[in-house]
Amino acid sequence: MKTMKKTLVSLSPLLVLASFSVATGGSLYLVSNGARQLDIYDPVLQKKTGSIATGDGPVKAALSPDGGLLAVTQKETLGDWPDTVRIFDIRKGSVFAKLSIPLTRYRKRGDAFPVFSKDSKRLYISESEYGFLNVIDTSNWRLVKKLALGVNPLNPSLSPDGKRLYVPCLYSGGVAVVDTANDLVVDTIKIDGQPSAVAVDPAGKVIYVADRLNNNVWVMDAGTGAVVKKYAVGSAPSNLMLINDGFLYVLNAHSNTLSVIDVKKGEDVRSMGIAILPSQMAFDPEGRILYVVSEDASISVVDTANNKRLKSIPIDSTPSDIVFVP
Repeated sequence: MKTMKKTLVSLSPLLVLASFSVATGGSLYLVSNGARQLDIYDPVLQKKTGSIATGDGPVKAALSPDGGLLAVTQKETLGDWPDTVRIFDIRKGSVFAKLSIPLTRYRKRGDAFPVFSKDSKRLYISESEYGFLNVIDTSNWRLVKKLALGVNPLNPSLSPDGKRLYVPCLYSGGVAVVDTANDLVVDTIKIDGQPSAVAVDPAGKVIYVADRLNNNVWVMDAGTGAVVKKYAVGSAPSNLMLINDGFLYVLNAHSNTLSVIDVKKGEDVRSMGIAILPSQMAFDPEGRILYVVSEDASISVVDTANNKRLKSIPIDSTPSDIVFVP
């Protein structure tokens, strides 16, 4: 019999889980704008296993490729200059570094989306309010470059080889392409719509672009920007996740659904009700479980082996991000 291991995080010490078992080899870390800590929860034991203080207003998080460091961006308090990014040592459960970088002047109106480079030598943070990509050298945690992008850049997506970073710019109708070897914007892939998320295929030759305006996902040649195909999805697609066995998962914020697309066969699999205003996803590859956080203060648990929604976990806060840590 396979041993069930640890999994889940919650920002709420009052979290009550419906009883279920998931085979997994990691944990989930939840981020919430209204909390000052990351909480870690074990669904097998059904109790919180720990928490890490983050400071004011944590926003988004990113895990380093080796799974050892977690970067958490924070909203600023107007008039003050707190640490705008904190780096946490996951294994020790403590702060590894603090970055006092003024990402924007008034970031209470915007988000900051972090992602590590494949070799962990760079930390990239796109800031939605003023349209910049911040390039941070992780050897000394200093800002080394600030790249101008389009209007309202959102969550960056790294190509599997780490050579390209794709940043959807919602209100300028384009996906900025960054050469990570030189940290330069080398191209902009245009769409007739509002790009809200990007996923890159394992070969790095195709990108999938969620279009919030037209409620579809564009399949595009990563080299030429040519449209190869498109899929109709739910209302206001806001996030994408491509799992290596060929399934693309699309969160549709305004229709409260999760679209499942078999990209190998080129066909829609199904659309399932998920929760109210779903926003972020995290995937456990061992258990083949997808976790979705939503505005209704819940975590939906989806079995990707058969694409069925298993459970909804109620929490007493509204998570703004979720990260799976193996």
